[in-house]
Amino acid sequence: MVDGCRGASCVELVARKAHPDAVRVCGRAFDETGDPKAGLAAARAHHALRHDDDAARLAERLREGPLAADAHQLLGQIHFAAERYDDARRDLDVALRAHRTAGDHASAYEDARLLAYTHWRRSAFRETLALADIARTEATAAGDGALEAKALLFLGSVLQAVGDGPAAQEVYARAARALPATDVSGRAHLLFDRATLLDATGQRSLSASLLDEARGLALQAGN
Repeated sequence: MVDGCRGASCVELVARKAHPDAVRVCGRAFDETGDPKAGLAAARAHHALRHDDDAARLAERLREGPLAADAHQLLGQIHFAAERYDDARRDLDVALRAHRTAGDHASAYEDARLLAYTHWRRSAFRETLALADIARTEATAAGDGALEAKALLFLGSVLQAVGDGPAAQEVYARAARALPATDVSGRAHLLFDRATLLDATGQRSLSASLLDEARGLALQAGN
C-alpha cells in the first residue's frame, strides 16, 4: 500500500502502470501540496484509465507552471483520442516548441509524431512529412536507438503513403539497422510495410516472402 507521494514516487507509480494508485495517491498529493509532478502523474494515470475529463481538468491546472509543455502534450493526446484534431494541433504545437527549446528530445519526438498524425487525418501530406522528419530528428538527438527506429518506421510509412517508394525503401533500410534485435514487434511492422511497398511495385514473390516472415514474427510477439 502506498501511503504517500512525492513527485518522483508518483512518476514511478505511472511508470509501473499502477494507475489506480497513482490517481488516488498523486491526485491527493497535488491537491494538498500543489506539486506539479504529482499533478502530472495523476493526470497521466487518469488518461491511461480513459478518465479523460479528469485528466484534462488536472492538465489545465498545469498549463502555466514549470510542466506546461508536458501539460500541453497531454491535452493534445486527450484531444487526439477524442478526434478533436484542431484542438490537438493547438496544444501539441505549444508542446513541441517548448520541448525543443528545453532540449527534451524524446518528448519533442512524441509531440511531432502525434502532430503529424493530426495533419495526416486531413490529408495534409506536406505538413505530415515535415513533422515526421522532425520526429526522426528529435528521436536521433535523444540518443535512443529504439526511439529512432520507431521514428524511421513512421517516416517510411509517410513516404510510402505519398508515393515516394525509393525514399521509403531507403528509410526502411535505416530502420532495420536501428531496430534492436529484441524488438520483434517492430521488425514485424517493418516487414509488413516493406512487403506492401514491394507488392505495389509488382515484386509480388519477394513481397509474399516478407509477409510470411512478418506473420511469423507477429505471432512470436503475440500480435
